[in-house]
Amino acid sequence: MSLEFARPLLLLLLPAYIALIYLIDRRGGRRSRRIKHRVARVMRCLLTCLCVLALAAPSVVLPGGQQAVWILADASASARGMQDQMTQSVRTALENKDASVNAGVIAFGGNAMVEKPLAQDGTYNGVTTAVDAQASDLSSALTLASALLPEDAQGRIVVLSDGATEDVRAAAQQLAARGVTVDFQSFSGDALPDAQISQLNVPSRVYQGQSFTVTVQVTANHDTAGTLVLYQNRTPVSSREVTLRRGDNTFTFRDTAADTGVVTYEARLSSEGDSCAQNDSMGGYVYVQGAPKLLLVEGRQGDEVVMRGDRLDHMFDYLPYDRVSGQWRGIRFMPSSTRNEITYADIHSADDALVCDSAAFDPTECRLSLTNATIHNCNGYGLSAVSSYVKMVNCQVSNTFADCISVVGGRLEVTYTTVAQFYPFSADRGAAISFCGLETLAYRGSMECVNSVFTGYYDDVMMGDTLMYDFQFTNCFIRTPEIADTVFRDAHFKDVVFESPVDSCYGKNHFVCVDIDRQYYDFHLDSLSALHTKALPLEAVRDDRDGKMRGTEPTIGCYEGFGIKD
Repeated sequence: MSLEFARPLLLLLLPAYIALIYLIDRRGGRRSRRIKHRVARVMRCLLTCLCVLALAAPSVVLPGGQQAVWILADASASARGMQDQMTQSVRTALENKDASVNAGVIAFGGNAMVEKPLAQDGTYNGVTTAVDAQASDLSSALTLASALLPEDAQGRIVVLSDGATEDVRAAAQQLAARGVTVDFQSFSGDALPDAQISQLNVPSRVYQGQSFTVTVQVTANHDTAGTLVLYQNRTPVSSREVTLRRGDNTFTFRDTAADTGVVTYEARLSSEGDSCAQNDSMGGYVYVQGAPKLLLVEGRQGDEVVMRGDRLDHMFDYLPYDRVSGQWRGIRFMPSSTRNEITYADIHSADDALVCDSAAFDPTECRLSLTNATIHNCNGYGLSAVSSYVKMVNCQVSNTFADCISVVGGRLEVTYTTVAQFYPFSADRGAAISFCGLETLAYRGSMECVNSVFTGYYDDVMMGDTLMYDFQFTNCFIRTPEIADTVFRDAHFKDVVFESPVDSCYGKNHFVCVDIDRQYYDFHLDSLSALHTKALPLEAVRDDRDGKMRGTEPTIGCYEGFGIKD
């Protein structure tokens, strides 16, 4: 017998109503100790309790004359070696039960199936339904059994398992609150030998002609040997004899993407004495894209490749369109494009000069290499790279409406480069360099700048996320406030000169010419510049942007020595 309420939350009103009655009596000045006042107060409380109980709609559930028992038999792979014990236990229980008891059997694994409906007969022939043996979901079996219990009978559930099921304490407590008893009987025995393919890992996308790795993980509960075969589009491409140890075993295969499109892979295992063949295979697929397109720009010293707009006329008599930003779109590298190289090139007057779209980051493969290149006077970014590996050597990046260099994640290497942000058409111009990482990427980003200058109109031309990005400046000249934190400064800035607006020679005064009216700029160094003799000699980069040999005390930036003023 049990007491149930249709609206049990209304019972929470009882304490509030009783407290309200007490407060009303106190405010009404009824503090008399006379018996009739006490009786009246008790009667009010009793009447309130009865009203609330009536609103909660109580009902008494009386047990019927019959009992209903569901037996839940574990049919998962972990209990495969105990099926005979369980089957015999169920038969014994059905044969010895009272005649008034209706009993049924539910087999469970990853799903739950009724093996024998509730009845008074005692026949049972073991598990014959299609149960998923690769998992053990006892919760769903308990839910099914409780739903099939008759309302007019006393309910009981008996679980037969090896104990390797999930924690179902909460579900059992809920059933107990409804008056349904849940009993557990654990079985033990030697597990049957089994080796299964637990993982198959392939890259989601590759390029045509690209080699890649297929990784197969085999999990065994005993030491054994077997044959592992890898299939591509249902055709065997590799087979090997493997020795399996108890636990996880990892095997790798190499393959090359020959054709474009979706390519399927399947690993199949056959091992000695294996008791379950259903878990001996696993598949996956790879999307093969066409061979990546790349850009090769190969100019020569004195004969550079020029990328500019097509207008040859003048905006004003003194201002040709060639010196006006935004004359063409620029170059965009799609995610499939990699190993691009630009050497001895002059890229100017674009919107966004160079953009590397977000791609799967590969720290070993350079997406864009810039050597002896100039990027100047852009209506957007000079270089914008997302999750890309970019190298810059002997480059000039100057005068852009957005950031001269902007990197998000990926990897950036800057050597002997001049970054000058003197864009004249807007006071809302971007930074000389900005960098930040991405939390969604496994490789958050890194940058290494050597022998490079970052300057411009602003007092601070460097914007960066110092928490989500790894960066290092060595022998550089940066127009930014000096870092006060000595520990942080020593970790990220080595032999760096921090330029200040109060310096005698700063910003545009470093360079030969910054002529806003004529839109003419020459970023060779003035003789008064503090950038001379401050660089670290590098054997790999002996010549500057103009082909001039650097000495033992080289100059920071892409140009060596002094420029010549007009």
